[in-house]
Amino acid sequence: MAIRRRRLQIKVALIFTFVLFFLGAQVFWWMIFLSSHINQSSGARLDGWKRDQLLFQQLLQEQPRLQPQWLALCTKNYPHLLCRPRGIVIRKEALLELRDRGHRSMRMFMYESLFFVLMIAGGLVLLAQSIRAERELKTRQSNFLSAVSHELRTPISTMRLVLDTLQYRELPKDKQERYLGRLRANLDRLHATFEQVLAAAMLEEHGQTKPLETKDLNGMVDSYLERHRVELEERGGVVSLAVSPSELQVQMEPLGMEIVLNNLIYNAIKHNPKSEKRVSLAVFESGRYGVLRVEDNGPGIPVAERSRIFEPFYRIGDELNRSSEGLGLGLYLVKSLSERMGGSVSVDASEEGCRFEVWLPRV
Repeated sequence: MAIRRRRLQIKVALIFTFVLFFLGAQVFWWMIFLSSHINQSSGARLDGWKRDQLLFQQLLQEQPRLQPQWLALCTKNYPHLLCRPRGIVIRKEALLELRDRGHRSMRMFMYESLFFVLMIAGGLVLLAQSIRAERELKTRQSNFLSAVSHELRTPISTMRLVLDTLQYRELPKDKQERYLGRLRANLDRLHATFEQVLAAAMLEEHGQTKPLETKDLNGMVDSYLERHRVELEERGGVVSLAVSPSELQVQMEPLGMEIVLNNLIYNAIKHNPKSEKRVSLAVFESGRYGVLRVEDNGPGIPVAERSRIFEPFYRIGDELNRSSEGLGLGLYLVKSLSERMGGSVSVDASEEGCRFEVWLPRV
């Protein structure tokens, strides 16, 4: 599949290259043709002026008595000639004007040709970008469907196996509790998957969240950690929180903020291969905003992919060699929900971890 996609990309690139080369060749030929045509027109005009010059010189020599009349006629009707009794010559001003007129015509056609080339090339570039964006969107949507299938099939299969084990085998109490814990973890995974999909669908279809409420950002984050601390520790997360010295009232939508926290914290743990997955949370105020900062000690984000991590369905890495779970909607939801709540999100990633900051307007 990847080889076919690569071959298609090469074919499209060759076609666009040929079109641009053909367009450039056409413009080059057109410029040569126009230059030749302008030179021929200027040469014909100059030959006509020389014939006029010779004609009046002959008239002055053959009919000296009518010299005043011929000079008056020359001056009146042939402004390109300098008519004097001692001789007829072509005016330097006329020669300069003829040359400048040719240059102006050449520049005009050149600029028009360049504008035409730029318009066509710009249209081709936009078309190529549109085709590429459409192809990438289809690829990401296909990957999304595969990820959804995996995220649904894996926990369902695991839960079926656990239920069959509990139903048909007598197990000690400690094993029963361990199996029930696995069952709950997979249920939570299914619930998180549905929450991600439903939240993304709500944003895409309705373009809005529930009405905003005034909440203490300190209390919101602390309450979230209290409810999820055990599960985070089971996943290997070591989460710390530094709260603001005083209450920090901000505008938020509680469910949306829950999704933001869930994605930032679980992403920091899920994509961290280290045994100690440290996640540091800090809540503080900055001007008119309350800020939630989430830092981790993971591998960071490659520079080439930092500008795309907030796109829907986009997941870092190779889809063919993917080991981590996810749908590619987490950071898209973080950005979209933060903006729906009147705030924003920023990322500062290095080779030794990531730092996300969610900015929400204070009350």
